[in-house]
Amino acid sequence: MKQGMRTKQLIRSLKKSWYWLIIVPAILVMLTFGIEKLWITPDYTTSTQVLVTTATSKNEAQASDNVRSSIQLSDTYSTTIASTRTMKEVIDKYHLDVTPEELADKVTVKGNVNSLVFTITVVDENPKQAEIIANGVATVAQTDFPDLFSGTKIINLEKAGEPVAISNITKYILASGFGIGIALIIVLYQASYDNIIRHRVNFDDLGLRFLGDIPLVEGE
Repeated sequence: MKQGMRTKQLIRSLKKSWYWLIIVPAILVMLTFGIEKLWITPDYTTSTQVLVTTATSKNEAQASDNVRSSIQLSDTYSTTIASTRTMKEVIDKYHLDVTPEELADKVTVKGNVNSLVFTITVVDENPKQAEIIANGVATVAQTDFPDLFSGTKIINLEKAGEPVAISNITKYILASGFGIGIALIIVLYQASYDNIIRHRVNFDDLGLRFLGDIPLVEGE
């Protein structure tokens, strides 16, 4: 009985205080937006694609074996493109004011399954620098690969385009969810500590019989 009474009381509180579920999340989303615009510098991202090719052979079986061997080395190729050696050369070539470790944190190299196509993605606060780094890594890899891996070369399939700002929609979703949680806590708190009988339905929730009410008449 008490459980049913609590459930009814909670539902009634939600109906009566539904506005908290809108006001609190809206305030947190606006605060997140304001903080992001005023104090947080947005990140920009761009990417380029490169293809690792092997020396062709007149023997079809040999050519097929070369391609198969290269695919098996795809993890090695990916690691080499993102290596400290490559980062140092990019820094020296483009006079970047970062360490190889810091630059490596900005660069992600991802290979496609059963393919020798690699996507080089760069994230940086400076959109122009993000584009320079992405194309720079591809250029350095093109120069180094023939020396590091005999019979291979890199073809730049698609140069890095104009960087775009990274969407921060996840932050707003989290802010909304946190706001809804706070609003529910407020409603539950009100329902738990509201022990005043104001309406006839409160008697029904308690299982008491309602006989009638006496209107309040103020004296002259």
